[in-house]
Amino acid sequence: MNEELGNRGLSEENKLKDFSSLYLAHHPLCNSYKNHIFKIGSLYLCVGCTSLIAGFIVYTTLYFTFPRIFQGYPLTNGLISAFGVGLALLQLMIHPSRKIIKIIFRFSLGLAVAAYIGIVFLVENWGIKVGLFVLLFACVITYNSLRKEIDVEECEKCELKNTRNCIDLNEIQ
Repeated sequence: MNEELGNRGLSEENKLKDFSSLYLAHHPLCNSYKNHIFKIGSLYLCVGCTSLIAGFIVYTTLYFTFPRIFQGYPLTNGLISAFGVGLALLQLMIHPSRKIIKIIFRFSLGLAVAAYIGIVFLVENWGIKVGLFVLLFACVITYNSLRKEIDVEECEKCELKNTRNCIDLNEIQ
């Protein structure tokens, strides 16, 4: 994979394409994964990661912009967190193929993670704070390991698996 990408030249556009496809998209750049990737010019981004980060940023902005709502009522954070985690679990069960559905689910997960961290900040007891962070990391590790199994299954079913055609940068629009 690195050889194929390295042989395309050293223009700035190709460098951006190479970097973003390897590190920001982190999915195969083939037609089977077109619903996993945003392509903006020469930049490739993972739909899930980009949406999750956007949700996190939106919630964090709201959390500090409207402290009376988000810091004054911990239940608000709890409900948003539970809703986002519920959608993330639903995504694991139904494996949506439409990009917009993935965007909604992962954006909601970003909101949920930020809301959960908001709860951690509101708790005064340091023992409980540490316990909540440990729980967060355990959940993130479990969720990501479940998602990776799905990605592997998708590649295993692909007829282009382990061929030179697996990475076709022109397929993603």
